[in-house]
Amino acid sequence: VRGTSLVVKGLKENVEYHFRVSAENQFGISKPLKSEEPVIPKTPLNPPEPPSNPPEILDVTKSSVSLSWSRPKDDGGSRVTGYYIERKETSTDKWVRHNKTQITTTMYTVTGLVPDAEYQFRIIAQNDVGLSETSPASEPVVCKDPFDKPSQPGELEILSISKDSVTLQWEKPECDGGKEILGYWVEYRQSGDSAWKKSSKDRIKDRQFTIGGLLEATEYEFRVFAENETGLSRPRRTAMSVKTKL
Repeated sequence: VRGTSLVVKGLKENVEYHFRVSAENQFGISKPLKSEEPVIPKTPLNPPEPPSNPPEILDVTKSSVSLSWSRPKDDGGSRVTGYYIERKETSTDKWVRHNKTQITTTMYTVTGLVPDAEYQFRIIAQNDVGLSETSPASEPVVCKDPFDKPSQPGELEILSISKDSVTLQWEKPECDGGKEILGYWVEYRQSGDSAWKKSSKDRIKDRQFTIGGLLEATEYEFRVFAENETGLSRPRRTAMSVKTKL
């Protein structure tokens, strides 16, 4: 060897070795210098690589997001002991560590999120040496229930007026909330009153209904709700009060 360093290859891991070095010139070889302590070859340990893919969105509600991710391809020579999740709202650049203690699985539900806020998530792996870099960020996701209440019914029209009844007709909601519209509810009140009254005990299946038993020559207001499995929509109200006939 002409230099003053050499990489010795082909050694066995966890086996003790001693090394000695001799110098040589034109007159011969020197006495060897031996290493004082034995050397045990080991795989060098490093922090793990991060998961190579963004975390996958499994489920979403108005206040939680369920995530799944893959293990790192390279654990750095030391077993991965857990993971940390970072989150950020897309309206900011600030990433926040979600969990204080390690997550030991590759699935987790992030709770306590703000309804209707949009989030991204990324993962950090840890082994006994330290923390990985962050994984690629997930796609943005909005916190909302997978099924929502329907939007308010469409345009509300007065079809006919008598001295004791009013017949209404309305359009279906623009959005059913992802679930079938089960029916409608019609409420009414005299103009100036604060309390609304239901016009039927059961849901109305059609988009037309006659409210009977009204007082003659009296002004009324009407409103209609749509309903699906999730709940009631916001109401659609008559633009003006309606007066029954004499």
